Amino acid sequence: MIVLFLYGRVSIVKKFTFFLLFACISCIGMLKCVCCVYYCVALRCMEDLRRSQADMSEQKEKFAELQKVIDEHKGQKGALMPVLQEAQGIFGCVPMDVQEYIADALDTTLSEVYGAATFYSQFSLQPKGKYVIGVCMGTACYVRGAQKVLDRVVKELGVEVGSTTEDGMFTLQATRCLGACGLAPVMMINDEVFGRLTEEEIPGILDKFKA
Repeated sequence: MIVLFLYGRVSIVKKFTFFLLFACISCIGMLKCVCCVYYCVALRCMEDLRRSQADMSEQKEKFAELQKVIDEHKGQKGALMPVLQEAQGIFGCVPMDVQEYIADALDTTLSEVYGAATFYSQFSLQPKGKYVIGVCMGTACYVRGAQKVLDRVVKELGVEVGSTTEDGMFTLQATRCLGACGLAPVMMINDEVFGRLTEEEIPGILDKFKA
């Protein structure tokens, strides 16, 4: 109330001057906020750029390593399979750009490379997680409840079959017969076998690998 009273006693010119001063102070504060925002955005862009450059450098090294493998096998009969196997080990998968590179380097067609990469289960077109879960869907496992086991894994991980979790920990696959029909239903996580499973056991098994 006192401020309003004093403000009401000053002249129009002083009132206008006071208003301009207040406006300028407000603008300076806004400019500071805007500058902070731009500064944060610039830092984020620089960080993204560094990561991108690091990824590009890593990719170049991987392709250089792949080229050495190709040079060793080029001209040999059946060179495609060992090259694909080495590419899988180098990149963790054989995505389309790697397939195109192999096709050009071996003077073969992309369809031939793609056909081999998709026919053999050892190859993956997408990066796999740290732990690859394979739920057997062979006849013996299926009739003993493999579908329920698979559905529970899908629910617990929140991914569909053939996908990888966002954190890169798990890749889920529905596989053909794993050759352990006496333990049906069977699930493998990397090289570890889990047999005679029930869907209730799935959360506890997955927690061991999450720890």
